[in-house]
Amino acid sequence: MGSRTREALFDLLRGWFEGSTVIDLFAGVGTLGLEAASRGATQVIAVESDRLIARLLRENIDTLKCGDRVRVIEGDVLSEGLRAALPRPVDVIFCDPPFAMILPPRRAASDSGRSESISLDDDESLEPDRRDGEEAFDSFEGRRSKHRRRRRRPSSEPDGPASIEAIEEVDQRFERQRLRLQAMLDSLRGLFAERGFLALRLPIERAGSEGAIQGFEGPEIHGYGDQQWIHLYAPKRSV
Repeated sequence: MGSRTREALFDLLRGWFEGSTVIDLFAGVGTLGLEAASRGATQVIAVESDRLIARLLRENIDTLKCGDRVRVIEGDVLSEGLRAALPRPVDVIFCDPPFAMILPPRRAASDSGRSESISLDDDESLEPDRRDGEEAFDSFEGRRSKHRRRRRRPSSEPDGPASIEAIEEVDQRFERQRLRLQAMLDSLRGLFAERGFLALRLPIERAGSEGAIQGFEGPEIHGYGDQQWIHLYAPKRSV
């Protein structure tokens, strides 16, 4: 998330962090969760699935000496079992999923200017996207760049049945992840009491029924430039 978008998000939620419980899903190196702690949140749960990024997140927590308020859960954000272990009630949930869970693979590649064809082994499509302005991510990227280049297939490679099958496999894997993400979002209402906010950052605007999440009012949408769309939701009140 870019710094301008992050500042705007915290302005929108001003007054909601003092003494609050916050969950940061797809936490990355902790930009949102650590900012919430600095603004008075007394309990922040940062959930991150990537082992190396989670290690950087823990290092950031140690550096900022906020381990008494910020706890890391390393695991699959989309797992029902992990969500069952989250505290409740919460006041704010941040959700900043990888773009690859939102944009179909070929659109994501087009938007990023990539010329490589999609490979069945290209696990990058499901990795966390780079969070703009997070220097801690640079070293992580450097350690992986050589491995990524080795796995990519040049676009000049002739098309054939194998590549078509690979593309279909990637499309199917994307659809499975997209459905799991939506199911996860639809389950978050149970973590709130009567009031609170779910802040979802997406690379596209999802208005109306397309952006609906079960159990929530909204979204209220704020755009901050290319691929920076904040969708705010409030829990529906119990009848």
